[in-house]
Amino acid sequence: GATFVPCDPAWPESRIADILTEANVCAIVRDAGSSAVQLRALHDKEVLFIDVSSSAQIRRSSPGKDLDASELAQARGAVRAAIEAAGGTPPWPPPEVLYVMYTSGSTGKPKGCIVPSSGLWTHFRWAIDVQGLTADDIFVLKTTCAFDVSIHEMWVPLLLGCTSVVLEDGGQLDFD
Repeated sequence: GATFVPCDPAWPESRIADILTEANVCAIVRDAGSSAVQLRALHDKEVLFIDVSSSAQIRRSSPGKDLDASELAQARGAVRAAIEAAGGTPPWPPPEVLYVMYTSGSTGKPKGCIVPSSGLWTHFRWAIDVQGLTADDIFVLKTTCAFDVSIHEMWVPLLLGCTSVVLEDGGQLDFD
């Protein structure tokens, strides 16, 4: 497991750079169409970039060898084998800190809010029980991944096996 730090590509470049630097990230998962802000922000450190629009586009940001498709497939196979050997659960514990969500910075510099794994799973169990959610429910994913509500919108449906409908930007304002 690893800690993740969601950033919205629509944010100003300086905000993204500050957050990525403060969080001391070692890997960035992004859309291949994203700006190169991450490269400029982390030029002094080796960072693995994973461009999700094409799994073949995985590379390192600093000098070093690129990962080729066979190495990536081998790594995936090793992880799957380890999970199966552990009875279907990962043989490593979840990270103590699951994610760090940054505030808006309205009072100055954005501040990282640390969310522990235990707190999130407790929240999910509560939300599922109190709201009576089941696998038959349909969720709407409408919030940027960098806003706290998105965590609930993304993960609860996955836990329950629900359907998720992803809205286009501004789609939540279309009532027709």
